[in-house]
Amino acid sequence: MRLHGTSRFMYLNWPLYVGLIGGGAAVALGLAVVAEQTAVAGWLLLSFACILGVAYFAGTSLWLAYQRFDAPHLSVADMLFALGQLEAEDHLLHVELGERRDALALVRHLSVGHLTVLDIYTPQLTAAGTILRQRELAPSAVRDPRLTWQTGEFTLLPVPDRTIWAVTMHEVLPYIESMEDRLLLLREVSRVLKPGGHFLLAIPVRTPLYWLGWGPLAWGLATADDWRQLIEQTGLRVTRTQDVNGVLLLIRADKITPDVGRQLPFNW
Repeated sequence: MRLHGTSRFMYLNWPLYVGLIGGGAAVALGLAVVAEQTAVAGWLLLSFACILGVAYFAGTSLWLAYQRFDAPHLSVADMLFALGQLEAEDHLLHVELGERRDALALVRHLSVGHLTVLDIYTPQLTAAGTILRQRELAPSAVRDPRLTWQTGEFTLLPVPDRTIWAVTMHEVLPYIESMEDRLLLLREVSRVLKPGGHFLLAIPVRTPLYWLGWGPLAWGLATADDWRQLIEQTGLRVTRTQDVNGVLLLIRADKITPDVGRQLPFNW
């Protein structure tokens, strides 16, 4: 059983697990001490309940990570390529925060096509420690005639208007805290897309499984409807979604213009 994605998730989020386990152990120990000093069995039961709660959260969160990163037969990049019905000669733009793995998986599908990888990491706006650790684990930026590596800002993507057939993105938007900044990035995506082009997004959304595994922390995830509404504010139209094991949502949004709107196929 391969667990590369799950182990990587654990490394990226190790402060959370250290704090959870350490804090839970400290609370459980404190309750056990109170139980011994007061001879009240209820405190000991609370101590056991605390240990069980920590174990439950740790176990279910890792199970969710497995369902997302290791259980699918295809990588996220492969699923996005299929969702967009992309071709080996297409010109694509992949927007990321320096992770690089998805880009290297995407380029394998291209023959005479081209992939521009744009790293929009901005410490002031995407300062999460998870991103820093993710960048540390990123593979090297390999040289390939089908690949161009660029850095830029999401406020103005360094790409001309209407020149890209598909833009791919995997869990970038949640790391941009401001809703206005998220909308600005999506408007830039719409600007660079050709008429009829596709925006292909992979993103975790609030689902019953996250409620089960994360409890109140699931409030930190937006819903599928939230993302749909945000995307469609830019003039893009969500034409297809795909659920991956209840822990990841793939969204395809197309750039609809009057000349292509009547002939665009919808695959639900």
